[in-house]
Amino acid sequence: MHFPQTAEELADAERVMSDTWGHNMRGAIAALDGLVVRVRKPWMSTAPSAFFNQKGYSAIVVRAMCDGNRKFCMMSAEHQGACPDATAWNTSSFFNSATGLAARGGVPAPYFILADAAYGLTEYILTPYDGNNLPADKDSYNFGHSHYRMNIECAFGMLQRRWGILRREFEIDTP
Repeated sequence: MHFPQTAEELADAERVMSDTWGHNMRGAIAALDGLVVRVRKPWMSTAPSAFFNQKGYSAIVVRAMCDGNRKFCMMSAEHQGACPDATAWNTSSFFNSATGLAARGGVPAPYFILADAAYGLTEYILTPYDGNNLPADKDSYNFGHSHYRMNIECAFGMLQRRWGILRREFEIDTP
């Protein structure tokens, strides 16, 4: 896995996204989302409730980004199921490492990452407009945003299909 860092890599990532998925969102380089992976309730953990998510079961959440070819370019499984997406993203080692996005001030303009509304809108993370009955321009943007973001959903689907254990509950060791 490699997240684009140089100007040439960023341009290539944008080209792959736009050539593969249409030219209506120039600048998109990756799609970001999370995958909930069921785990048995960690009995050794000092805070087992931290694993209990809003869907009613214990889990860890895998955060990942993929490019236009649905290849993962970043993945993190550092947070328990109860951790909100934006918090998990902002505290992930990828975001905060020396080569991470925080150290570089995000993704340089004109490039951006597409994510769902749970991640929050920033200068380099674009999220969909909220609400129903949106004006035509905002509805069109949401359609294009969704079209591009399907890459990460499909990448997670391919990952789960290949590694079936991700569809079943499994046991983890916790400190």
